[in-house]
Amino acid sequence: MTTERRKYSGDGEDADRVYFIDSGTCSVLGADNDPVDEMEAGQYFGEYAVLSGEKRLATVVSRGH
Repeated sequence: MTTERRKYSGDGEDADRVYFIDSGTCSVLGADNDPVDEMEAGQYFGEYAVLSGEKRLATVVSRGH
């Protein structure tokens, strides 16, 4: 298991891909960088920004796998 946090999506950034969580967990961070939601294997994120052409709406970081 790794505890290294990796940022995959940043609030306000341009979007060019959708992310699928294969293993581990991710935290969805609010404006103050506090976790507001958790995601786990089998879930995905980033689809709204890719399909709409808008900027990303949240920051998502890995929590390990």
